[in-house]
Amino acid sequence: SSGINAEYGDCEKVDDTLAQDNTSSGDGEIGSHSPRISDEVTAKPTLQSVTAMWRRFSEERDWLREHTPRNLTLDLFGEVGEVIEVVLEGRGDELLGEELSDCLASSVRLAEVCGINLTAAINHYFPQ
Repeated sequence: SSGINAEYGDCEKVDDTLAQDNTSSGDGEIGSHSPRISDEVTAKPTLQSVTAMWRRFSEERDWLREHTPRNLTLDLFGEVGEVIEVVLEGRGDELLGEELSDCLASSVRLAEVCGINLTAAINHYFPQ
């Protein structure tokens, strides 16, 4: 695989804790079910708390093994397609919010699996 190399991460360096020997109990699609709200997500969630929530959500379903950079990228692509569909068909802000949330979930899982620090990546584009 080609990997993503940057000052804030390396897609080749997958955290061993994310590649546990689990068996799948679901389809592995991130946006297919809504997670329960945890104590980590507050009125002002951080990227770290959202990442932790989605990791736990994935662990509870034994999806970690299926969350490879390739699979997560394909999931993100599908979720973006759903956003496009909602916008083009004018199906409403509530549904758009759900689909954008699915995109965020796919993005934070992909970043975590690839070892990307999203905060550092964002700060790279918006230095203080």
